[in-house]
Amino acid sequence: MAQQKERKNIFTEWLEQLQQESWQLELLIAGFALFGISQARPEINAIVDFLRQNTFSNESLKYLMTALTFILSASWYIFFFNLLIHVILRGLWIGAIGLRYVSGSIDYESLNYSQYFTDYLNRKVGQFDPFIERLERLCSVIFAYTFLLFFLLLSVVLFFAELSILTQLLVSFKFNEGVVAFFSIVFFLLGFLVFIDFISLGGFKQIKNKTVAKIYGLIYRFYSRATLSFIYRPLLYNFLDNKYTRRFFWFSIPYMVLLFFVPQFHFHDKAFFPIFNNPEKVSAVYYEDQRILMDESLDGRKTRVNYISLESMELSGSHAKLFIPFLNSDDDLLKEKYEMTPFYKTGMFANENVAHRIQEDSILDFADDQKRIALDTMYKQKRAERKKKNAKDRFIDGMKKGSKDAGGKGKAFEDMDKWDIKRDSIITYWNAVKDSLKIDKVKKVKNKYLSLFELKVDGQLMNDQLSCKFYTHPYNKRKGLICYMPLDSLSLGEHNLQFIRQRYNKSRADLTNQITKNIPFWVIDK
Repeated sequence: MAQQKERKNIFTEWLEQLQQESWQLELLIAGFALFGISQARPEINAIVDFLRQNTFSNESLKYLMTALTFILSASWYIFFFNLLIHVILRGLWIGAIGLRYVSGSIDYESLNYSQYFTDYLNRKVGQFDPFIERLERLCSVIFAYTFLLFFLLLSVVLFFAELSILTQLLVSFKFNEGVVAFFSIVFFLLGFLVFIDFISLGGFKQIKNKTVAKIYGLIYRFYSRATLSFIYRPLLYNFLDNKYTRRFFWFSIPYMVLLFFVPQFHFHDKAFFPIFNNPEKVSAVYYEDQRILMDESLDGRKTRVNYISLESMELSGSHAKLFIPFLNSDDDLLKEKYEMTPFYKTGMFANENVAHRIQEDSILDFADDQKRIALDTMYKQKRAERKKKNAKDRFIDGMKKGSKDAGGKGKAFEDMDKWDIKRDSIITYWNAVKDSLKIDKVKKVKNKYLSLFELKVDGQLMNDQLSCKFYTHPYNKRKGLICYMPLDSLSLGEHNLQFIRQRYNKSRADLTNQITKNIPFWVIDK
């Protein structure tokens, strides 16, 4: 017992000494982290864009991906701005210490101010040492506060993501609306109680009634695991037990609100510039070359391709190139409204090869089944033939004959070649059948996609003149159709491309919304 107490005292003394020198580690870690975070902005934007543009058919997975995109974006702001403030203030603190070495404390009398300002500065500004101490405390708290904010944000996002997943799971298991609403409301209200306890600094924990304390204890422990708040509870309670650090806790609430709403703010500096869609306005997001120029000013963030993208607003030559991305709702539209069978299941798989082997198309499965049946029949015939002959004698006779033929094949080897050739022939035939079925299916799917939109130039329908292929855009890996449109019949000058697109409304399966985009372009050369 005495040994444990001595060890504890040594550890406490070590911590006391370490906290005096912690500023060095803080500054080192903050500097490296700030540099890494600033450099990682394009990569984070690329991940966020990928997650936003490549959603999944599984609703629960969609909610998780949405939560992940928000955590990535908001966490970047938390770490970047907090650590930037920390480095600036810590630099000020180091500068103040260096100045104190040269100039000592503040001597207001030597400034020869009037008595009024001398008293005022002594009262409001004070001496130099307390100023250095305040900077030291502030820097140390900001460093810890950065990580506390991150974990608070993580807990909030996890709570709402789990609420959405719970609701979706109940719906997927065919529970009626009343049951779904009941469990969702209970999950939300109990979580809201924990939130009230959180912002009231433990209001429910102060209730002395044992029954109430035990019941709330169960709720508290459940959400502690669900939101991972048990990870940072020691840090949180160390903030709350001190009057100075408690102020930062209160500030975290408006800080979190800002993280949700600040990215939505926009500044408009031209009162007479129409930002709404109108025939006299050109939007850069609909042109490949203009979108690339836009992204150069967005710190590596890639602008989303919306509905259609034309290679340029100035076209020349015999054809113009268009990219038409697939919408997230297209899979549901083709499966549910047009009753088309997809090639593969969607979702997350261990690797690409596994995902591509999981097929839902009964026609392609039929080709595989026929190949398997043909191979099974061949193997049965091979085994039946072997039963009629003695395998050992046949092999010896074949070897003898082979030796007389000066390098010719024996009977056994001729039999082996015969069955190998037959097997290869079966596999080749049914693989060709399957490839043919795949091509037919691809053409049917492409034609159905083409039927989902109308493309008009100056009011003339151009669908029949388009040449389209499936395409993954290298710009942001968006999947869609790359199409070429002839320009031969168009005169030089301005033209209007009208794009009318169907978008499936899954909540009302009998309806599709219609999206219309008008995109001006100019033919400048033939």
